[in-house]
Amino acid sequence: MAFDDDGFLSPDLVAWTATIRTEFKDWFELVESFNRDAMKVLWSIKPSLSKNQQLVAALLYGRALQSFQGTVLMAERGMIADALTLVRSCAATAIAIGGVAVDEKFVDDLIEAHDSHHLSYANVILNDPESLRELTPEQIDNLQQVIAQVTGKYKAPRPRRIKWDRAAKKAKMSALYDTIYRMTSGDAVHTTVLALDRHIQPDDHRTIGHLTFRPESRDPVQTLSMAANALLHAMEAMARIFPEEGFERTGKSYMDRWQKTMHPLQ
Repeated sequence: MAFDDDGFLSPDLVAWTATIRTEFKDWFELVESFNRDAMKVLWSIKPSLSKNQQLVAALLYGRALQSFQGTVLMAERGMIADALTLVRSCAATAIAIGGVAVDEKFVDDLIEAHDSHHLSYANVILNDPESLRELTPEQIDNLQQVIAQVTGKYKAPRPRRIKWDRAAKKAKMSALYDTIYRMTSGDAVHTTVLALDRHIQPDDHRTIGHLTFRPESRDPVQTLSMAANALLHAMEAMARIFPEEGFERTGKSYMDRWQKTMHPLQ
């Protein structure tokens, strides 16, 4: 079916993807080569299940790599806003790996943030009459147990959520946070005026010409570049925890290639 019938689920996108990959051949070749080596390093990791730092870092790296791969898949289909949402996920996960690398106790911060989220969720649902009417007695009891367990585990004002700007600073990833995490928050992740701009086709006077719902050829290079940048940060942090697994060697190799590919654009 045509794109106008099925949107981004249309088989028509196969031809679009081929065109985009040809137009931005150097960048797609870079990220695909990078991905293959990143996958090799993934399977070489042998974290000790008794060492939380290694175990959590390995899990986080898998998440970062999946977000990176998802970015490529979305970018080649012209779904740039969704690709940038996954870039932010990759960047946030890289910061988390950096946090674990510089301080093993950051694992405890992740657990506390998990508890904080569940406590907030349970309290919000139980204090919302409309939501409460939709719950069974068993579901209500489960939420009350969550509140009791978490409040019994911490003393006020804890549990606390992670301040990601502070975590980035401690992990020496403030630049990643400021230039990628923040930017993609406003341009993609959250429903902002800037994000809505992607559904507008301007006229010759740079005002609204018409609304649009099409694949974008705008920003694929920026998107792929930021995704590579975020994954490189993740690999650099992993090299501190697994120095023998090839993270540092692979990261340095692709940092050089990434900078050379960026150079003609500057």
